[in-house]
Amino acid sequence: MKKIRLLKEPKTKPKSDAFPYQKEAFESIKDLDYAAIFHEQGLGKTKIAIDILLYWLEKSSIDTVLIVTKKQLVQNWKNEFIYHTYIKPAILTDDKKITIWCL
Repeated sequence: MKKIRLLKEPKTKPKSDAFPYQKEAFESIKDLDYAAIFHEQGLGKTKIAIDILLYWLEKSSIDTVLIVTKKQLVQNWKNEFIYHTYIKPAILTDDKKITIWCL
């Protein structure tokens, strides 16, 4: 597999604003060592998670994120990153027909 190299540092500001309850969840857990988000389906857990990882990237608390999900949800995560961030995720797969995204 080819090594992923950044052509430029990604923008770590979200494209879209969170709803007030998402901001509250974000503020409550952004600096914790571990946490869980137990919101109902459709309330934006993915948005909260993306905002947290952007915050951690900006603070340099982390430099890489690995999201492990079911195959059926890969396109959803990709769409959420496109909608909420300026980051193009690298999608790791064993399917030789799929192009890997990178910055």
